[in-house]
Amino acid sequence: MAKRVTYRVGRLSSARIKEEGSAYANEGGVVRTTIDLEQNHHRKLKVYAANQGVKIADLMRSWIDLHCT
Repeated sequence: MAKRVTYRVGRLSSARIKEEGSAYANEGGVVRTTIDLEQNHHRKLKVYAANQGVKIADLMRSWIDLHCT
């Protein structure tokens, strides 16, 4: 599956993002993002989240906290 990246404004460097935060954040600081998954990956993720008793979004936030420091 080919990667598709779309930017609504100019590209931001990682240093600038760390300094200023997301260009897309609203006043509450929440940003909505979308990823494209193959059906089998989505199914596996959904089943895993259900077995853990959490939402997919909660899994993603936890993964980001663990791996993107």
